[in-house]
Amino acid sequence: MQSAWSERDAKAAIDHYGRSGIGPELALRVYSTRLLGSDPKLVLHGGGNTSVKLTARDLTGADVPALHIKGSGWDMGVIEPPGMPAVRLEPLLRMRSRDALNDDDMARVLRSTLLDPQSPSPSVETLLHAFIPAIVVDHTHATAVLSLIDQPDTAALCKDVYGARMGYVPYIMPGFALAKAAADAFDKDPKVEGLILDKHGIKLSDIQNVIGTLKPLPGGKEFLDELRSLVQVIILSDTFEQFAQPLMKQLNWPTLFCHRLLVTND
Repeated sequence: MQSAWSERDAKAAIDHYGRSGIGPELALRVYSTRLLGSDPKLVLHGGGNTSVKLTARDLTGADVPALHIKGSGWDMGVIEPPGMPAVRLEPLLRMRSRDALNDDDMARVLRSTLLDPQSPSPSVETLLHAFIPAIVVDHTHATAVLSLIDQPDTAALCKDVYGARMGYVPYIMPGFALAKAAADAFDKDPKVEGLILDKHGIKLSDIQNVIGTLKPLPGGKEFLDELRSLVQVIILSDTFEQFAQPLMKQLNWPTLFCHRLLVTND
C-alpha cells in the first residue's frame, strides 16, 4: 500500500485549521484521519477510529493532558476538528486499575471526562486509545487484516505473515476488557509496530450490507414468480437466515428452509 501523505497537503491543513485556533497536532491528526477514512480498504463500512495525545485547555483555562479521539457518529473520511472531542487523559489512565467496567458505566465515565460537555460522545474505543502509550493511535478495519483474522487459526496465520512485528490480542468483545487486554499485549512487547485484534471489525450488519448489494441472476426473479403462480415453492439451502434476508427480500420472500445464526450484540 502506498502512503497518501502529502507534505504540501499537511501544511495546508495546519494553515487552514490554524486560522480557527486549532493547533498543528490536532490539525495533522484530522488530516491523517481523513486520509485513512478515504480508503475503503482501511475502514470497512466506516469502521475505525483515531486519536492523538496532547495538552489541551479546559473551560477554566487550565492546561491538562488530554486525548483527542474520533467522536461517535463522525465519518473519518470527512471529519473536522469538532469530531475529535478532547477527554482528560489522567482519569482514564486510572481506570486501568479496575477489574471490570460495564458498557453503561464506561459510557458515563467517558462523557464525564470531556473537556467540553457539549462535545459529541467519544468513541467506545476511547479507553483502548488511552491505555496505549503511543502519542498517535490509528485503529482501522483493514480488509487485508480482516481476511486473516476472520478465519480459524488466526494466531498462527498472523505469526506466519507478520512474525514478531505485530502483537496479537485474542477475541474479546469491544469495551473495557478489550482495552485492558490490548494494553497488556502492548506492555509485553512495546517494540511491536501495532496490535491485531482477533475477529474484530466485521459485524453481521456489515455482511448483510454487502449481500444487499448483490442482485439475483438475470431472469431469476421472473422464473421464481412464474413458478410460484403454479405451485408452492420452498427453497432448501445451507445458508443462514440472516445472510439470505437481503436476497429473499428482492425475491418477494419465498419460503426458505435454512440455518439461523445465534448472534450477540451484532
